[in-house]
Order: sequence, then C-alpha cells, then structure tokens
Amino acid sequence: MELFLLKTCKGQAVLLDFILAFFVFILVWVFLMSQFDSKITETEKINDLQIMKLKSTQVLETLVKSKGYPNNWETLTISDLNSVGLAITDRSLSEEKLSAFSNFSIDYYELKAKMSLEEYDFYFVFTGVDSVTAGIDSADNANEIILHRIVEYKGGLGDVMLKVYKLE
Repeated sequence: MELFLLKTCKGQAVLLDFILAFFVFILVWVFLMSQFDSKITETEKINDLQIMKLKSTQVLETLVKSKGYPNNWETLTISDLNSVGLAITDRSLSEEKLSAFSNFSIDYYELKAKMSLEEYDFYFVFTGVDSVTAGIDSADNANEIILHRIVEYKGGLGDVMLKVYKLE
C-alpha cells in the first residue's frame, strides 16, 4: 500500500511541475508577443513617416521649381491641370500661379489629387510680400511633416511652408 501512495505522489508532483512550467511559458510567450507587436507598430509608423517625408519633399520641390503642366495652368480650370508648379524659374514664384493655387484650394480633394497627395492632407503657407494659404491645417492628432523653402517673389524673399499630414 505504501508503495502505491509513493507512486501516486510522484505523479502529482510531475503534473504540478508541468502546470507551473506551462504557466510560466504562457506568460513569457504573451510578453514576447506584445513586445513584438509594439515593435512592428513602431516600425510601421517610422516607415509611414519616411514615405510621407519623401512625398512631401517631392511635392514641395515641384511647387517651387517647376512651372507646372500645362505651363499656363493658372488660366485653366482645375480639371485641365495636370501638374501644379508655382515657379517662373527655379525658386522664383509667379504671382498669378500662387493666386490660382490658392483659389484652386476651394476644390481641396481634386487639388490634392493633382499634387499626388491622395493618401495625405496638406496645408500650404506662403509668407512674404503677400501671404497666401491653401489646404486645410492639421489637427492635434496628426503625424505631420513640415518643410520650408526660401523663394524669390516680387523682387523680395518669401518663405514657403508645406505641411503634409495624416490623421491617426
């Protein structure tokens, strides 16, 4: 009879050890998976910001360095516009194009598409001899990239600011 009880107790001890080890394994597994998920989320956010910065830089450079297409787009409607450019020459802005750009921002979503910013929102500010804005300013809960360029306008210098953002 004693031999039977000893065998039974040993089996229970092994079962308790197994349950304890399994519980520790599950806790470690849950911790590691939560850390892995947070790192993936952080990496995706950094990647999104890098893509947004590249896109913002491309759009701003196009705005301040090119005439747009067609060259006389400021006299056309927004539906006839292919590419927005505000320059007369590299970093020298046209008064007519800047005014037309601001007026086109009434049709914000179509202007965004013409600027190849479909997945993002934007806010444009020109400060100089004149002040011009276009787009919609961001809210507090947005990931944003803000870029500036110094440009020539009406014989003086001005600052072009482009904020590209994505709401979280």
